[in-house]
Amino acid sequence: TEAVRQRADALMLSGESAMGQFPEKALAVLRSVSLRIEYWCREEKKHESMYLPDIATSLSDSVSEAICNSAANMANNLEVDAIFVYTRQGYMGSLLSRCRPDCPIFAFTSSTSVRRRMNLQWGLIPFRLDLSDDMESNINR
Repeated sequence: TEAVRQRADALMLSGESAMGQFPEKALAVLRSVSLRIEYWCREEKKHESMYLPDIATSLSDSVSEAICNSAANMANNLEVDAIFVYTRQGYMGSLLSRCRPDCPIFAFTSSTSVRRRMNLQWGLIPFRLDLSDDMESNINR
């Protein structure tokens, strides 16, 4: 539960819980407890604001970072139910995840490998969707 409260990107089973007679049951319990703690933290507003050092190396990266930080702050202030992000390489989804908003992030990408990679990032629920260059058509799907 401590790793969940500290907003770890991933949890793992080790030793006897992973290699014992009931690894699926151990995984189910880990998932159930993690989801319960995440829900409680969101409902009780137990997630404190985190200081995030800048990671941008260029102006466009700096703009992307600022957009994601602002989106996460607005989502928390407005208490929205979810954030939706369209991402080809997973970069914007990763930046949003880094901000640790109090709501889930639904990330849409056209790449199966990017979707798989985003599965390991905090708060991201990735979906594969054939993205168009026209944002309106992506939203209407």
